[in-house]
Amino acid sequence: MTIVAYSSDSDIKIPRWDPKTPIAVSPTIRIANKYLVDGLHKYLVQKVQDDWPLTLEDWDRREAEIEVMGYAEYTSGALPSSRKPLAQAVPEPASAIHFALEFGCPQILPAAFYQLSRTDVTDDWADPVSYSSNWMTPARWSLLEAPDLLRHLRGGKRLLQYTASVPRDVTFTAVLCEACLPWWEDAAVHEEVRWEIEDGRDAEEYPCYALLVRIFAAVFRETTPGVRDPLKALKECVDYEKIPEIARGSSSTKRLCSGCDWAFREWVPQARQELWRKLPEYFDVEVPSPSR
Repeated sequence: MTIVAYSSDSDIKIPRWDPKTPIAVSPTIRIANKYLVDGLHKYLVQKVQDDWPLTLEDWDRREAEIEVMGYAEYTSGALPSSRKPLAQAVPEPASAIHFALEFGCPQILPAAFYQLSRTDVTDDWADPVSYSSNWMTPARWSLLEAPDLLRHLRGGKRLLQYTASVPRDVTFTAVLCEACLPWWEDAAVHEEVRWEIEDGRDAEEYPCYALLVRIFAAVFRETTPGVRDPLKALKECVDYEKIPEIARGSSSTKRLCSGCDWAFREWVPQARQELWRKLPEYFDVEVPSPSR
């Protein structure tokens, strides 16, 4: 039994990002709790927590590493039989949520619920056929109890509402220069006044505004996975000139003016940080202040 043989943390080797870790270590933690082996409890809980990002910066690093894992398939010359499917190479959210709620590490819940919100409900860990692609990430949906399924559903809806709210007057007012901001999108003008006046709304007279509308339409388009991943969609805005709809579009305006461009590149990271801070609220979880 692990608890009997345990003498130090180095006795237990736990691979990084192993999706089986939360389930594998749970029985040992329960025994450690029973026999008051606090050091073992803390060590195993910390190992699970270390697999999940607690900050947006950590999340971006995680996403970048996963993206590199995909490219490595083509650059390393690895044979298909030697490639590990992504499902077996990254943490699995449902088991992490179950673990966090049982053993008291709520810090990982925002990232785990966000990852779950990006997962198609038909991609079930118990049914490998449902995620036949090497780069699909399933979830152990059956591990979620009713309250957690509600958190998932409500959080997903709030993320969609957030996505729909991005191209609004407050955003345009924050990003666009005074000369580039149409009067009907100016948050300083009373909304009733803006809606009463129908004439004179020609978006093409405001090239930066028209371009910004196209950028948001491209990154938040309904057919893109970005709709399920607003953090990624917002990140794409930084290099908006590379977005296919913008680069190959028929409009002659493919770049914001210098003032609007600077403000937009300032706004994007602020918007992503704001969204990250809202994740606990969106998924109805209480998270203590981060320690790192």
